[in-house]
Amino acid sequence: MDVSGRKQRKIHESVDSGSAEDSDFKCEPCRTIDQCVDAYGYCVNCKDFLCETCCSCHKTSKASLNHHILGRSQFNNIPATKPQFNECKESCQLHQEEVIKFFCPMHNALGCNDCMTLDHRTCEIEYIPEKCNDILRELGKKLKEAEEVYEKADSLSNIMSEHSDKVVRRIELFRKEIDERFDLMQEEIIKRAEEMKSKNLATVKEVSDTCEHIISDVHKWQSSLNANKSGNHAQLFIDIQRAEAALQSYQMDIAKDQITNANMRYSFRENTDLKTLLAKENIFGELVRHIDYMTRKEDVNIKTESDTKDCDITGCAVLNTSKLIVADNKNTKVKVVSLENKRVLKEKLLDSKPWDIAVLKTDQFAVTMPLIREIAVIKTDEKLSRDHSIKVDGKCYGIHFYRDALYVACSDPPCVVVLNTHGDILKTMPMNFLPKRASPYVTVGKDSRCMFINDFSRNSVVSVSMQGIASAPYKHGDFQGPLGILVCNDGTLLVCCKERIYQVEKNMEQGKMLHKEKAHLNSICYSTHTEEIYVGCLGNSLKVFSTH
Repeated sequence: MDVSGRKQRKIHESVDSGSAEDSDFKCEPCRTIDQCVDAYGYCVNCKDFLCETCCSCHKTSKASLNHHILGRSQFNNIPATKPQFNECKESCQLHQEEVIKFFCPMHNALGCNDCMTLDHRTCEIEYIPEKCNDILRELGKKLKEAEEVYEKADSLSNIMSEHSDKVVRRIELFRKEIDERFDLMQEEIIKRAEEMKSKNLATVKEVSDTCEHIISDVHKWQSSLNANKSGNHAQLFIDIQRAEAALQSYQMDIAKDQITNANMRYSFRENTDLKTLLAKENIFGELVRHIDYMTRKEDVNIKTESDTKDCDITGCAVLNTSKLIVADNKNTKVKVVSLENKRVLKEKLLDSKPWDIAVLKTDQFAVTMPLIREIAVIKTDEKLSRDHSIKVDGKCYGIHFYRDALYVACSDPPCVVVLNTHGDILKTMPMNFLPKRASPYVTVGKDSRCMFINDFSRNSVVSVSMQGIASAPYKHGDFQGPLGILVCNDGTLLVCCKERIYQVEKNMEQGKMLHKEKAHLNSICYSTHTEEIYVGCLGNSLKVFSTH
């Protein structure tokens, strides 16, 4: 660092009283040893007058080698300067009349200009006021950064509180809606129970009224017949005939049938489907985390000793909480990577170059091999042994496993083939918007209503219904060469676009760049367990990003 910092004396008084040839200007270093020597030059950096000897030393010292020296003829042009309030005030232990201005990091020594000239001529010394200014500037920057971050944190804290309150209100509203619906269903079934009760009570009352009428009539005829037994036999005969006619008119059989057939007993049978549904995990709902930013965490080198080329990670998928599977296209391999140790655990050489991967079970995954139009289903055992193969008519690139079905994006011809895990074709949907030589990826949306397919050549991502009908694509100026697609829990998409990762809203109308890398990004997957995003690229690195 240049040596500077001598305080400028009030020289204009001297300049006004005489010329530069006068002896008003004395060598300041010589004054420190009680010598009065006329100044020969002036150091602009140190702001000191120097005699001829000191000028010579000043020019050869490493500490002041690059300082600017003015000659005597230029003394009148030396400007008066204000005192430097940031200079040190502590006196030098060796030169009491001088103050400490310099620090030598090599010898961890403080000293004045003379100390540095005499003892530290070859050292890289630091001028304390300038160093302090540098530190103060850095502290000022740090303070400003800290204040800005604090303001953002404070603002974010308020936003998070508001957001949390909004989520809680939505949960409470949903619970209220459920309660209201259950209350309504309860009222309806209780109403039906009350209606059945009223109907049964009406039937019982009708039978009771009939029986009471019959009992009353029978008692009346019994009394009449008993009264006429010893009397008028003719009248008795007439009463008997009338009683028999009355008895025949009574509808006892109907009353018996009403009582017998009346649905007097009923019970409440619980809806077992509802009980099963309520027993399921997260049936009430779940908190869906929105990915608003990605922080680069680390790179995992997936190149192994047996690899003959640099890697090209065209496909990746999370197998379980501790393992990840990648497709290395250039080395014709699939590799299992530890998420804990961040290293390749095992690998398998394939018959043809792989492209994409889909996990079927925790012990099984499928990998596409477009050049031979085949899907290999592989076990996750120690040897990564092949379980079986599925032949496909088109060149199979992207693959996604959803609800026991494989969705395979093909080119030549461009289509999406839906298969079961045995290879039986369930549906084939032409993708006429894709070029013949496309390398499409495919994934299914969270609402199960559509698929998302990249169109690399047209720099777009297209939403396609489950009936194969394509909607308006998402396009943007920086949205170039989209490849791997990830559907997040909130329904938004993360798309690898060359050196960028884009976030696209599920309505396909808006998007933004979430991250930029100096690498060609191919494939992407997400672990809910680690809350990390893994991005495969052209090269040996599997890039790991934190989302929190």
